[in-house]
Amino acid sequence: MSQILMKLYLELSLVVPKEVKTLRDLDNEDRIKELAADRDRLAGEVARKDTALSDLCVAIHAIRGDLGTRYPALSEAWTRAQAAMAQPVPPAQGEAPADAKSEVLDDGFGNQWDAKCPDCGGRMEIVRPGKVQCSACDMKGGEA
Repeated sequence: MSQILMKLYLELSLVVPKEVKTLRDLDNEDRIKELAADRDRLAGEVARKDTALSDLCVAIHAIRGDLGTRYPALSEAWTRAQAAMAQPVPPAQGEAPADAKSEVLDDGFGNQWDAKCPDCGGRMEIVRPGKVQCSACDMKGGEA
């Protein structure tokens, strides 16, 4: 939403000066003041909505971070769903299997890890947002 308002503001910033020049040529100062006030009002509205959107993103990130500590059952379900989605798709006939070293785990919160355990070579799994663990040797890693 903020991007849409910013785009609208930028478009108006390009259009308004052209219209101001035309109106100055017509000697219509009242319309010029009106347009400048509209531009300033839109700039304030964009800033307020951008601040509200930023606050909302911070709150959502905090809620997601609390999953592991406040709602362990929900966190476990989320982890199982992530693991199910991370299951590799078998290659089509004639295709070579993907190299395990190139696989990357992503917890959806901007954290990424190598899918292969550095200790035993087993498969790393996402335990909760910001944390992975090896399914074979229980090596823990990547706490964010």
